[in-house]
Amino acid sequence: MFKNWKTTLSGIIAALPIILRLFGIEIGQEITDICTGTGLTGMGLFSKDNDVTGGKIQQ
Repeated sequence: MFKNWKTTLSGIIAALPIILRLFGIEIGQEITDICTGTGLTGMGLFSKDNDVTGGKIQQ
């Protein structure tokens, strides 16, 4: 189902404050910032093209 579970998990972490807010759960701004920053950093690190340097090899 999920080919890259780390990227999926990172996306869920980034969206966690919004998901919680939909259920009426409010969290502090510091936790929101940590979730967003951690999730987006993880998505960048674990994305499939994170090690591509612009070479001529087709993926």
